[in-house]
Amino acid sequence: MADETDTSLQELGDALKAAIPRAVTAVKLAYGELNITVKAEAIVDVLTHLRDAPDCLFKSFIDICGVDYPQREKRFDVVYHLLSPKYNRRIRVKVEVDERTPVASAIRPPTGTSARPTTSTAFCSPAIRIFAAS
Repeated sequence: MADETDTSLQELGDALKAAIPRAVTAVKLAYGELNITVKAEAIVDVLTHLRDAPDCLFKSFIDICGVDYPQREKRFDVVYHLLSPKYNRRIRVKVEVDERTPVASAIRPPTGTSARPTTSTAFCSPAIRIFAAS
């Protein structure tokens, strides 16, 4: 079963690299999950594709986190974890950036909320926020 899953995930990774080649810089499997690394300027396009493409449908945003690798020139990873309920697959999307490179926000507040914008949502256009916070 694990081999079938790994093959399926590798095929998905190859398909993503073919579908958005200017954005995807690396594809690898680790711990039973597909990991893709993408260019910072393409993160919104990649996340939109992952959400909307019929062979992906990663509709559930699990979390976002940051990792600091001080020894690297691009020392920070912004890491998104997504789930496709339809296909029961998880994916980890990573963006490598330095301390001066902004990463567009893909998170938008829930509709109908009266809360003031937070730092993470105040500076990005509603057009680029693709996952709604719950």
